[in-house]
Amino acid sequence: MWEIRKRQAVKAFSRLCTCIVLCVSVMIVSALFVKLLPKSMAKAIYGKLSSSVSSETESIETSEGEKLANPEEITIIDSTWGSVIIKDDTSYEGDAVFVSSVNLARYTKSQNPSIFVINQTNYTINTDKCIAAAVSAGCIYAEGPTVLIYHTHGTESYIEGDTYETGESFRSEDITENVVAVGEAFAEELRSHGINVIHDTEMYDKESYSESYTNSKKAVKAWLHMYPSICYVIDIHRDSVMMSEKQVKLISEINGENVAQVMIVVGTDESGSSHSGWLDNFTAAVHLQSKINELYPTLARPIYLRTASFNQELSAGALLIEIGSCGNTLEEALSCARLTAKAMAEAFK
Repeated sequence: MWEIRKRQAVKAFSRLCTCIVLCVSVMIVSALFVKLLPKSMAKAIYGKLSSSVSSETESIETSEGEKLANPEEITIIDSTWGSVIIKDDTSYEGDAVFVSSVNLARYTKSQNPSIFVINQTNYTINTDKCIAAAVSAGCIYAEGPTVLIYHTHGTESYIEGDTYETGESFRSEDITENVVAVGEAFAEELRSHGINVIHDTEMYDKESYSESYTNSKKAVKAWLHMYPSICYVIDIHRDSVMMSEKQVKLISEINGENVAQVMIVVGTDESGSSHSGWLDNFTAAVHLQSKINELYPTLARPIYLRTASFNQELSAGALLIEIGSCGNTLEEALSCARLTAKAMAEAFK
């Protein structure tokens, strides 16, 4: 009897081991298979995409993730990306890298503007419902300061010409040449429309990049406590976009002028933050994007819906706005800021 039970136990253990080996093998083979696939095909097969959002062929690679602690995110345009290359020139001298110009709006001047969304979350969103809904943050022309502009990553800066040197950090603590200057142009345009704006020029990444969101959150809370009338809280950044391992500039031609493109980033509570009101922020973003598309077609890239909150739980009208990229010049970014501010003044009446 003991021998029979022993043999049965050995057989059961062998089956268990075989099952474990097979499962691990399948997982390894699947991972290798996905790696070998083009990124767009892999995402089409395995990705979770909302039926109400356009399919995504852009690969977003980040070392920052939801911790928001490491160097800035970089948008990577892979070989499957359908961007429109406006200008591409490889004739440069020495170690200088030429910056190609691209349109990342998902449509061209000959096409009707649409509201595209890069949805990194598992939430299903409907932009038509957002357009039909009122923006809960309220009127931008109300009494008292209604807009706060600040910079979690205030040292982010831009290229000085059409080329850059390998290893360039695109950082500056000079507020006349970094993203703080872009925020001031944004603020001045809003003020020209009679809107009361507070521009916080502190660079919250200057002392510690890893603590930048923690520090800017404290500042925003203080501003909101001091001025309860603030209903729109705008964190202005600049993006870093690469194609073929080189920085590119995001260009839209508006009224005969080349200007940088803008991207609105909206956070959610999917990563665990207490941000249950994120749909209010997203609704505001859709209204702003719609007005930008109406006034300045191709100026705006798709709205980027993220799992992290980016401190947007502090206000129903909180948005993170990326003005241009490393490859854009300061002048192109300033022009983009002014146009975006004009659209904002119209969108939130």
